[in-house]
Amino acid sequence: MPEITQENFRILLPGKIAKAVLLAAEHSGADCFEVAKRFYASPVYHELERESSKYWWLSPEQLESAIVPHRI
Repeated sequence: MPEITQENFRILLPGKIAKAVLLAAEHSGADCFEVAKRFYASPVYHELERESSKYWWLSPEQLESAIVPHRI
């Protein structure tokens, strides 16, 4: 199995982000586009961008739980 690095971990993100945003939108009743815009501006996303934070390891459900405290 290849090592996860800052250069290659980003291939894991799109699917996780899409599912987490969809879950957050469903739970909040908000529009997916608005949730996505707020997510990309959030501290959670900025941590997710850094491989060293290990947020990429979270499931979409765990990531969605991390989004909620940030009022997305």
